[in-house]
Amino acid sequence: MRELCTVLQRAVVFSSECQISAPEIALPGGEAMESDFGRPFRAARDEAVAAFEKGYVDDLRRRHSGNVTRAAREAKHERRSFGRLVKKYGLRVSAFEGD
Repeated sequence: MRELCTVLQRAVVFSSECQISAPEIALPGGEAMESDFGRPFRAARDEAVAAFEKGYVDDLRRRHSGNVTRAAREAKHERRSFGRLVKKYGLRVSAFEGD
């Protein structure tokens, strides 16, 4: 059971979409899981954090139609630092700018 939870957590963290598809679930012994373990811990962690941050920030940005102040408020984050995250991941400020 614990192994299944780990597999699903990894799929959620590394998924770039709102839904997880079958190819994104790396089962033990599968190629995707083994290749992740071949990297240094810090590199794998940094990639997971970046994927989470980008998805989280983009979701909030879209839900608030690009309004960084409202998105930051919902995230309980300072507006300036939230705006830096939007910029860091190359996300458009306005949800209406060609999404």
